[in-house]
Amino acid sequence: MEKLSKVRKAAILMVTLGLDEAAPLLQYLTSHELEAVIREISQMGPIDPATQRAVWEEFQSILAHHQGVVDGGVDTARQLLDRAFGPDQAEALFRQAVSRFRPRAFERLRRADVSQIAALVKGEHPQIIAIILAHMPAAGAAEILGGLPDPLQADVARRIATLSRLHPDMLEQLEEIVSERLSELMQDDGGQSGIATAASILNHVERTVEQQILSELEAEDPALAEQIKTRLFGFDHLVLLDDRAIQKVLRQVDTKLLALALKGVDAPVRDKIMHNLSQRAAELLTEEISVLGPVRVRDVEKAQRAIVQIVRDLEERGEIVIWRGEADELVW
Repeated sequence: MEKLSKVRKAAILMVTLGLDEAAPLLQYLTSHELEAVIREISQMGPIDPATQRAVWEEFQSILAHHQGVVDGGVDTARQLLDRAFGPDQAEALFRQAVSRFRPRAFERLRRADVSQIAALVKGEHPQIIAIILAHMPAAGAAEILGGLPDPLQADVARRIATLSRLHPDMLEQLEEIVSERLSELMQDDGGQSGIATAASILNHVERTVEQQILSELEAEDPALAEQIKTRLFGFDHLVLLDDRAIQKVLRQVDTKLLALALKGVDAPVRDKIMHNLSQRAAELLTEEISVLGPVRVRDVEKAQRAIVQIVRDLEERGEIVIWRGEADELVW
């Protein structure tokens, strides 16, 4: 049996006791203890008999009536609270407990190869694909999205953007299915929202793929497409950054990468960059661009995406601010 925390053991004991026996015990817990135990019960799936016995024996009791598998889950947590405190207080306590719990769903997706996940979603319903991609790192999700058939790309992107928060029990069931499918594919077993997630993924795909998806979304749902577009940040949007932010970005960009990214860009973008370099650095960059000669468009776009990712990372850490239109009010 894996090593269990004290909170986990208490939660298992409560569930093993059953609702009638466990509910009165909750009244003797502090608010902090109660919140921790209820949050733990809400996260639990089936508890095997061996674990039940080990926990029961640790509390110097004999497991007599619950030798089968018992279930935790949201419903069990709610019923325990309801019997201990009544429906009104129970709901408030439950919301407080689970509001701080962020499901660790699909953690194995972060350790799996993109090729394995691509095989996993092949032939799946678009909604299932959307849920899986929404729980993946954006770069891997973008690669898979770009590899889907053209009609399916926009459909999945739309579903990601409109994805509401799933019920924890449903999410757990889907995660178990995904985990089982991944186990079959992996030789080494150790191995605002949906709109923001969709935009993050689209920021990592090839520009042609992004444009095609947005075009289809605009035809099907113009309002949704506009919301996603306002969340997107492309290389051309560097002109929206203030000078301080641009300088912070440039300090993290290699000169050769920057030169490649600036190949063929519009004058406003190039001027914005040059304006925030020293005279010597601007001269070196201009020389680097000139000696590059002809380059492939996809190499330029790859360099631009790398710089865009730096911008997004800095924004996520709160080091810079990206202005996203009139609706995004700034205080100076």
